[in-house]
Amino acid sequence: ADQKRIKSAIDEVEMSNDLASKQLKKLTAQKEESLMSADVLKLEVKRLREKLNAKADEVFGLENRKFQLQMSMDERQQEIKVHSEVLKAQHKAAEDERHLAARQKTDRLRKVEKLSNKYDII
Repeated sequence: ADQKRIKSAIDEVEMSNDLASKQLKKLTAQKEESLMSADVLKLEVKRLREKLNAKADEVFGLENRKFQLQMSMDERQQEIKVHSEVLKAQHKAAEDERHLAARQKTDRLRKVEKLSNKYDII
């Protein structure tokens, strides 16, 4: 009877041991799968971070290019404005000169007319 009881206890311990061993294998497999999933996620995060950095560099480059173009456009607009003002000043000077020449012509024609009338009388 003791032997049966001991055999039964041994069988129970062996069964409990087998169950614990199976559960350990299952948990070990789950842990390895979790570690592998974590590694895959870390690689994905690294890949996405590198992609993000590349895009950020591209955006920075484009913003810098935009800034350079805007500076060039502003500079060119200022040059055009200055040139336009020079042309306006030249046009005004030419108009003033034309007006003066027209007045001088009118004055001379009047003097010629006066002289002509004076000598016609004589």
